[in-house]
Amino acid sequence: MWNSTRACRRRPRRHSRRPLSSEGEIRIPAGTVAWGEGEGQQRLPRGEGEVDWRLDATGLQARARFGLLEQDRLTAQLELPGFVPGVAPETQPIEGGLQGDIRQLEVIELFVPAITGVEGLLQLDTRIRGSLAAPEFSVGTRLSEAALWVPAAGIRLEDVALSLDSAPGGRLQLQGGARSGAGRIDLNGELGFRNLRDWTARLALQGEDFLVLDLPEAHLPVTPDLQLQVQPPRIDLTGSVHIPQARLEPRDFSGAVGPSRDVVVVTDSPDESPRWQVHTRLQLSLGDAVMFEGYGLSGRLAGQLELIDEPGQLTRASGELQVVDGSYTAYGQALEISRGRVIYSGGPVDDPAIDATAVRRVDEVTAGIRLGGYLQQPELELFSRPSMAEADVLSYLMLGRPMAGASGAEGQLLLRAATAMGVKGGDALAGRIGESLGLDEVSVSGGETAQDAALVLGKYLSPRLYVNYSVGLFDSLSTLNLRYELSRRWSLESEVGVETGADLLFNIER
Repeated sequence: MWNSTRACRRRPRRHSRRPLSSEGEIRIPAGTVAWGEGEGQQRLPRGEGEVDWRLDATGLQARARFGLLEQDRLTAQLELPGFVPGVAPETQPIEGGLQGDIRQLEVIELFVPAITGVEGLLQLDTRIRGSLAAPEFSVGTRLSEAALWVPAAGIRLEDVALSLDSAPGGRLQLQGGARSGAGRIDLNGELGFRNLRDWTARLALQGEDFLVLDLPEAHLPVTPDLQLQVQPPRIDLTGSVHIPQARLEPRDFSGAVGPSRDVVVVTDSPDESPRWQVHTRLQLSLGDAVMFEGYGLSGRLAGQLELIDEPGQLTRASGELQVVDGSYTAYGQALEISRGRVIYSGGPVDDPAIDATAVRRVDEVTAGIRLGGYLQQPELELFSRPSMAEADVLSYLMLGRPMAGASGAEGQLLLRAATAMGVKGGDALAGRIGESLGLDEVSVSGGETAQDAALVLGKYLSPRLYVNYSVGLFDSLSTLNLRYELSRRWSLESEVGVETGADLLFNIER
């Protein structure tokens, strides 16, 4: 919506022996430009504008000046030398141009909500020449002194510069750069246009220590060397990204439940436009100071990967990542990671092979756990030097001493660890721990999700009185149940926990 009033004045003149002549002007008062509807409508102030023209024996000359926002202006010129009505477009010369200096760049934030605090100078200088049937454009665009914030990444880009210039053969040369943190990136490329549907692009991006994330959970500078080729609808991204140093402290989302890998998302209105086909092949390498701390794991990460992503396929990876000088903390105990490898062999990036060993040393005893298999189905196995029963190995890992003499609370800790860690033969191990504690039942009860699983410990206090206690494997919720058999058919049950109640039950045998 364009909100303003216009004043128009023109004076056409034609005499029988003279060429058509005309002159006039249109003045556009200041107003507003609005788009959108309802609460989402946006409004911007617009400055004054004017258009004037003159047609005489020398041809057509037109000038336009437009006010943008409150201060910035655009100017345009158009000349058709020797113009007369009915002239063939192929023989009619054309000359013109568009110039402007724009400093109020914050308007970009209305179209790109992910950025804020945009500032800088945008200079436009576009020329047109040739014939009316085949005009030739010369583009010169400069962005300088620019800066902006990217709140979601926690970074501020400074010294942002970008230039777009015409080149022979109808091509456009692109150059730019920016600084973030202690590093910077540089962009060079070329665009070729035949029309809006037939165009190509070649871009190269190099940088060093360019900060891409600066959040409480991640500080991540990168050194990229990337090449991008675009020929719609195909995009090819190749190159390498080196991470010289980083601090990664991801938040714990262990309670979140993601969709199954076979879930297909169906939209209400399929996109009829051609889909971009993105082909990616990147080399990722880690430097000597990439530190990770999260999910109980702490240490330095090293290694390199090749990442391959093709349309319609799962992202694949080849290579290896290692945990160096690492430790793993579980149930309040820190275990030393003597070997930690994540191995990718060309399969899905979310299901690598695992080869890890964590140990705890107590005097002359080394107790440990080996992790193998794949990330989606890991296999855990207990071991020790010297060799001992698995219950004692687990006790050394958790308590720092053998199973004998463990208190009830310590026994419960061991039972939770045996069931939650998924150790090979974990149910049998939990049963042996339960027997050593004098329990009649040790089991795991399921729930709607894996996070609802609970460890159940039960014991007969007398032939008629049975007590069991369940505690969540992944939370602190607990429930105490009592069952007393009044007779062969009647029994009384009570429950104390998040909900409390009692029931009188009558048993009918068939």
